[in-house]
Amino acid sequence: MTAAVASLRGFWAALRSDLMLFWVLPVPLLAAAALRLLLPLAEGWLTAYFQAGAVLAPYYLISDLLVAVVAPVLLAYVSVMVVLEERDDGLTRYLAVTPLGRGGYLLTRVFVPVLLGAAYTVPLLACLSLTRPAPWLILPLALSGGLSGAISALLVPAFAGNKVEGMALVKLSTLALTGLFLPFFLDGPLQYAAAFLPSFWMARLALDGQVFWLLPTVLTGLGWLWLLCRRFARKLI
Repeated sequence: MTAAVASLRGFWAALRSDLMLFWVLPVPLLAAAALRLLLPLAEGWLTAYFQAGAVLAPYYLISDLLVAVVAPVLLAYVSVMVVLEERDDGLTRYLAVTPLGRGGYLLTRVFVPVLLGAAYTVPLLACLSLTRPAPWLILPLALSGGLSGAISALLVPAFAGNKVEGMALVKLSTLALTGLFLPFFLDGPLQYAAAFLPSFWMARLALDGQVFWLLPTVLTGLGWLWLLCRRFARKLI
């Protein structure tokens, strides 16, 4: 426990030393507030212009799903940059043989920030959601967003050799979130082409309002995490 606390303190110190990473923290709140304010304004203008009953409103749920993933993904990005910097400085090998161990390093550098991102998501969805999901659905959506954030986080250090490569791969890692959109634009069995992505099942969870869909979200997410954690351990530690 002491080693884990010391590791978290080191993570916080690294975060504070890089102002660009530190100022990522308020971005999820600002993004959620912007979507909450601007999309209804845009909807009012578009419906008046096109004389339509609804233009953007049928897709408000996509906005809420993005709110559910933005905090875990951004905090995952912050943790990845810290991990890659420590890797470039040769600290990861040292930390792996301390009482912290490989498991503790993964926990404090990836999973704790992502869990904090999931916790961050709960008040965002409760206060700034456009579709006002049922209270009992907010926590499953936040957990699903956290799982997607963890996968995005681990994809980068699992394949990047240094911080420069990591910054290039961050954009590609967001492809893990493409499953959020397919159920809205594809009908029938074709949409299940993305069933290997937890983000797909997260979208089904939001669309159907059935907590049952949390099960495939977790199962596919755990499969991804198992593979990525193994590669992460071999590559960085």
